[in-house]
Parts: sequence; C-alpha cells; structure tokens
Amino acid sequence: MADKGVQTDIHYATPPHLQPCYYELRDSKLPVTEKLAN
Repeated sequence: MADKGVQTDIHYATPPHLQPCYYELRDSKLPVTEKLAN
C-alpha cells in the first residue's frame, strides 16, 4: 500500500493480551505492551 501512497498503521487501543480473543493470555505481564497501547 505504501507504494501507492496509502499510509497504514496498526493501533491496538487495548493491548492484544487483554482482548477477549486472547483470554488465555490475560495474566501475562507485558508492561511495555500496555504502556505503548495507552
């Protein structure tokens, strides 16, 4: 897409390990991920 001049970005308002689809990872300690998501 960048070749066509379309900007893209990934944004997770909620860290991936705290999203319902990753329920089994909810107790993971990922402070950097949580800081970057906020």
